[in-house]
Amino acid sequence: PVLHTNSGQKAWHYQPFQAELKGEYTFLRKWHFASEILLRGGYYSAWRMEGDPETYSRQADPGLEINLRAGYTANRVWNLYAELNNLSGSQYQRWYGYPQWGRQILLGAVYSFSQDNPVKRQ
Repeated sequence: PVLHTNSGQKAWHYQPFQAELKGEYTFLRKWHFASEILLRGGYYSAWRMEGDPETYSRQADPGLEINLRAGYTANRVWNLYAELNNLSGSQYQRWYGYPQWGRQILLGAVYSFSQDNPVKRQ
């Protein structure tokens, strides 16, 4: 990645640091658990004020996300799952002008029409 430019300006929207730690565990072939920790460094973006010809740089806040998932395989065609996302409630912008969602809870069911090929954990 290009971190230094000939113009002396920052490399806009380049995330200088990103780390992920993931883990999965299956219990009794029916229960599936997963966790994920994401850490993203702040990036620089360019912006202008209306009527001002100057370009200014802004550094975004870093972000921390903690996500958990649990799933249950009921039979060859039905799978149920629950996700808890962004448990840390981190408010950061992955891209300038697009804020990260706050805490989320997702519940779902998956039905597989093909009984010969059961749905695997999402």
